[in-house]
Amino acid sequence: MESIESLIQEINHLLSENRLHEAAVLATHGLETFPDQIDMILCAGDVQEKAGNIDDAIACYEAARNMEPESVRPISRMANMLIRQRRWHESIPFLERMLQAEPDNPTVLLSLGTAYLRLSRHERAVKLLEKARKLVPHDIAVLTNLGVTYRFLRRYKDAVETLRAGLEQNSRDGFLMSALASVYTDMGEYKNAYYYAEKTLNSSHLDAGILSGAAYPLVKIGYYNKAEELYRKALKFDPLHAGSRFGLGCILFLKGKFHEGWPFYQARFDIMQSWLNGPWPVWQGEELGGKRIFVRAEQGAGDTIQFCRYLHILYEMGAEVMFSFQPPLGRLLSCMNKYARIFPKEKINIDDIDANYQTALLDLPFLLGIKEISHITEDCPYLEVPTKCLGKWSQILSVYTGSLKVGLVWAGNPNHVDDHNRSIRLSMLAPLAAISGVQLFSLQIGEASSQLEECKGFLNLVDLTHEITDFADTAALIENLDVVVSVDTATAHLAGALGKPVIILLPFSPDWRWFLDREDSPWYPTARLLRQPAPGEWGPVIEKLVELLRDWKG
Repeated sequence: MESIESLIQEINHLLSENRLHEAAVLATHGLETFPDQIDMILCAGDVQEKAGNIDDAIACYEAARNMEPESVRPISRMANMLIRQRRWHESIPFLERMLQAEPDNPTVLLSLGTAYLRLSRHERAVKLLEKARKLVPHDIAVLTNLGVTYRFLRRYKDAVETLRAGLEQNSRDGFLMSALASVYTDMGEYKNAYYYAEKTLNSSHLDAGILSGAAYPLVKIGYYNKAEELYRKALKFDPLHAGSRFGLGCILFLKGKFHEGWPFYQARFDIMQSWLNGPWPVWQGEELGGKRIFVRAEQGAGDTIQFCRYLHILYEMGAEVMFSFQPPLGRLLSCMNKYARIFPKEKINIDDIDANYQTALLDLPFLLGIKEISHITEDCPYLEVPTKCLGKWSQILSVYTGSLKVGLVWAGNPNHVDDHNRSIRLSMLAPLAAISGVQLFSLQIGEASSQLEECKGFLNLVDLTHEITDFADTAALIENLDVVVSVDTATAHLAGALGKPVIILLPFSPDWRWFLDREDSPWYPTARLLRQPAPGEWGPVIEKLVELLRDWKG
């Protein structure tokens, strides 16, 4: 009688030679012969995973776990498979159980830290990876992931030290060099960033991740064609690499190539670990007459404000539209009730929604035929301020007469991955104080509003934000101003959507929706774009802003 050991050995041999069908047949035979043996069940799971049958592999590993609930082996198999599938969120419970069993296992610490890093839970990731480094101080994978985590925590000094320590182990490691280039980019040390980005291309090994990492600094420096070339080269290594697809999509959008860029931009769902999760078919442009479509808001409030303009087109196509949104936008978006049934995202019960199709909000322009910049319609204003809210703010601002009323926003969401690039300090706007006849109003919400105190002595800002409860209040305040000045934030989109004059201060390498080399915006006809002439140079932008406001007054 054959032994289970010899059978498993033969199956593993077949797997090593990629003879999957033969391995599957033998595994089925093994399960019939040894149905109660955990080793056989685990082996069958390995076969299913190698064959790409992930659900069947999970079933095998779960069966093995049920047989031996305290055994680490099934948990380890499950966790490693989910990691290989980049299903980070699902892998965490299994990795946490492994960590409980082996708290000083550097491999488990590395895997769990990497999973948390991928999910942007950086504080948890850094603790695990720092512990791993103490156990294996020269491990390149640990040093790499720890350095990347430090970067996202904006602990740049620690990031540079850690990544350099990795390069001491392998001076030609491409991923370490591309990661270091990204850190220097975020620090504004563009010469060092370019140096390491170039050096990456001469590393001992290139793959999609390394090339994508090298492209990021080139984008921020403005070498878009070279970055595009690297992203395309990366996709030859791995056509499904999410970072490369997303990066390429954004560059193509920057160049106004919507039709070419949108398929690549779909990788945003993988980047953000946020997929369409309703049970309905994804809309691909089919006829909507008499159909119900669920539109899901995504990303930030600014994205929702910008792209909700397309809901009325779905309505005019004969659809019954259901739209989810971020709760702070509720009162503001009430004007959309004429086109759609609107739901706060947190209060949606999928089981209560009867739809024929679903779609993500930012896919609407592509699905509705916008293939180039000239196809964008300037249908502004398309948002309205609730009457009751408008009356409240008209009364509040009625005492400020005789001056040019200018609203200021100098910082965005500090958790945004590019916030260090797009936000400024309020003190940088000090030259505005020299313009006579101008009254400045703060529209700044969040932790950056604390900068008001340090600028009290030289910037006379009226701060009414304590009266703001949501975006409807912000909109009503904006309606009572003459012009809004904002960095790239939701408030800039709001002013544009309301048809109010808005001056938007942009970094040298802007978000794709502002395109390149233009002072106007096809999204918002009342917007004026002021761009950095070189990376990190806000001085000329502020000078131009002062000039514009002086002329506005005059």
